[in-house]
Order: sequence, then C-alpha cells, then structure tokens
Amino acid sequence: MNFALHVIGRSREKWLQEAEAEYRTRLSAWAKVELVVHKAEALDGGLALGEIRRLEGERLLAGLEPREELVALDEKGRGLSSPELAAWLEGRLGAGSSRFRFVIGGAEGLDEAVRQRAGLVLSLSPMTFTHQMARLVLLEQLYRALMIRDGRPYHRG
Repeated sequence: MNFALHVIGRSREKWLQEAEAEYRTRLSAWAKVELVVHKAEALDGGLALGEIRRLEGERLLAGLEPREELVALDEKGRGLSSPELAAWLEGRLGAGSSRFRFVIGGAEGLDEAVRQRAGLVLSLSPMTFTHQMARLVLLEQLYRALMIRDGRPYHRG
C-alpha cells in the first residue's frame, strides 16, 4: 500500500514536523508514505484567488496516475468516523486500489478541478484547522484506520 500526501506549503513548526515524522514511521509497518510539498502561490503576488487555487490545483494533480485513488481534503467534504475511514480503505483495497494520493490545498482552499477528480472529498472535521495541522490529523487517522483494519487495540471508541 502506498500513501502520498500532496500538500501546498511547508510546515514551519518543528513540533509538527516531528509529529508528522512519528506518524509516517508508525504507518511504515503497513504502507510506504511519501510527503510531497508543492510551492504555495504568494497571496500578495497580484493574482486573483481563483487563479491561485487553479495554479496550486494543477500542482496537486500533476503526475496523478490513473491507478491512484485521489482523496481531496476539504472542509465541505464528507465526514467519516475512524471505523468508516478504515472500511472505506478496506473497500478500495478490495477493489484493487493500493495507491492513495491525499491532497491538501493551500490557504485559499482547493480548486474545483481537484474536487471533481477526487474519488472522495473528505472533511476531517466541521472545525477549521491550519493546513499544517490537517496533515498531522490525516496521518494520525490513517494510522488509526490501519490499526482498526488490523484488529489492533489502538482505536478505543
């Protein structure tokens, strides 16, 4: 199984970088995990917000292979419980998917083309997180889902 997190912009907080690394290490028992950081457009560069989303969206989708399962994180997406995420992954694996690309947009959100291409538009919560925090929450939830799938006691309710 392969997970690739395609994100806009770097995480500057050392504690977040360390936590991300910890969950990537934990996940490595089940999956290869890659973090791909794409350049964020400057908000003061004179571009319209829609153009910023379009350019960043093109970066997030660049090189997407047909066999990759695309999951777009968006606050307006579908909310899943941890067991539901585990079941979704299990279903996609059963359907032959083994490569998953998770995309997290920049400060201006995702371009509609990214949402349209995604097989799942996922909301981590009705609350708003920083994009850097969303990365960490996603990694933890992927780890939790794989523990559930494996029947391990990490998940408690």
